[in-house]
Amino acid sequence: MVSVTEQIQEREAQVSEIIGRSATEIAGSSLYAALVATSAIDNTIPDYAWWDAFRRGTKRGFEFAGLFARPITQVISGWAMGKALTANLVENDGSEDAQYTERLINKFLARSHSMLVQVVEDLYALGDQYLVVNVDGSISVVSPDLVKPEYDLFDYRKLIRCTITSKFDSYTISDIYTASERTVRVNSASPDVQQTLLAQGFVQVKPNEYENVYPNLIGRIPVIHWHNDRGTNERRGRPIYEAMYRLFERYNQLLSKMIEGAQLMGNPIPVFEGVKDTKKTIDANSTSAPQTYVDASGVKRERRMIEWDKLPALFLGEGGRFVLVSPQGGFTEDIRATLKSLFLLIMEFTRIPDGLWGAELGSARATLEEQMRAFEMFITSRRMMLQGEGADEELGVEANGGLLELISIWLMTRALTDRRVRVAPMSITFEPLSSEDKQLLLEKVKWAKEALLVTDATALGKLDLVEDPEAELEAARQESDERGDPYERAVDDLLAATQQQQPAQEQPDGADLADEDTEDSGDLAAA
Repeated sequence: MVSVTEQIQEREAQVSEIIGRSATEIAGSSLYAALVATSAIDNTIPDYAWWDAFRRGTKRGFEFAGLFARPITQVISGWAMGKALTANLVENDGSEDAQYTERLINKFLARSHSMLVQVVEDLYALGDQYLVVNVDGSISVVSPDLVKPEYDLFDYRKLIRCTITSKFDSYTISDIYTASERTVRVNSASPDVQQTLLAQGFVQVKPNEYENVYPNLIGRIPVIHWHNDRGTNERRGRPIYEAMYRLFERYNQLLSKMIEGAQLMGNPIPVFEGVKDTKKTIDANSTSAPQTYVDASGVKRERRMIEWDKLPALFLGEGGRFVLVSPQGGFTEDIRATLKSLFLLIMEFTRIPDGLWGAELGSARATLEEQMRAFEMFITSRRMMLQGEGADEELGVEANGGLLELISIWLMTRALTDRRVRVAPMSITFEPLSSEDKQLLLEKVKWAKEALLVTDATALGKLDLVEDPEAELEAARQESDERGDPYERAVDDLLAATQQQQPAQEQPDGADLADEDTEDSGDLAAA
């Protein structure tokens, strides 16, 4: 009989051979009750409609907590994207084509910056976002619930086919992208739409279905998938605040109860005190006929109603006294304290300092500065994820994900009609997060360099101006050698300028010099 341990070892050996396709996990109520086969690929699709309603404050049960959604996504996306982006060729040889390519891509980024900020905000709110580079170089932003991606059988993240379906009043369009072609399929029963499609070259393939096929000249699917907080075995991302679902739920419940309590406390309650015969007092002040009702036990009873707005006076029995009282307060402070604790958890999870939420700083300004340093490191990590993976010709890899894939596909598309465009690996430079920190860093580097405590390469690397400080220094030295010593050049330039500025009359002409030489020669001969 094979022992449980041997079964486990055999299963582990199988898993080691099929990583990325399927895996096994051990589960059971006892030691190892069963071996259950599961998929190693997490193909979970976020509920985009639910999260979209949540961030708009329209999701039932999250009306108040949902108001946190937009500030969270706007603050983080605004800081991550900054005011501008700059793209540069990884290897720029200084040619006209290289300069033209960099100038062109930076114009594209500047023009598209506001759109990209909105894309990142939607990305954080929904978990996924898709961009399509059209043949004319324009960018289309596609809602993630309209996209159906299909992946390679043996590479679970390699996109081999992507279908984008858009429904309109009288027709439905499906754009099907592959590496070799783009198929536009339209389904419509409208005669006007059908005539228009036939006039544009579409071919009828089925009843009410028309199709047109275009070649994909760049050889890559022009659909870029942006994903947020995607795990190593996941195909799609997740909203940035998904883990706070239960926290938001409790926050909304507490806030709702506090508001209901405040409303209750705002309504004074009429009280008859010291009345010996309560029924007679109610009958004396009743403003309507008796009403019949069934109590919880199923027994029919009668009651009289007092409508206070119709009551001109009150009739009290012996020893009676009428007062208006309010509920005793106190619970609101406890709820406020609980809400504050939950809010601290929200700040801790999102990394957004309280000062960025609009809180009054006061004596906590120094604490905010410390929080901002941690927040800037958090934003730096977010920028790295938005940047994506760059292309590398030596490694033989293409740009994958984020801004770098968008730039690469845009350059490929533009190069089809513009021969000056160079399709080559690019790098992204974000706007500095803090000008004060950069100034302080510059002062530190200058002090360390003047004190001969660091090398030129280290100083240049700390300033983060170039990717390879050693190579940049070597190129700078070669350029300096070609230009010559700057002091000698300055002296030569000064002498040349002095000679040009000297008055013409002070400069002896050739005839005067010849006469002086002749006279001097005669004097010497006579002597």
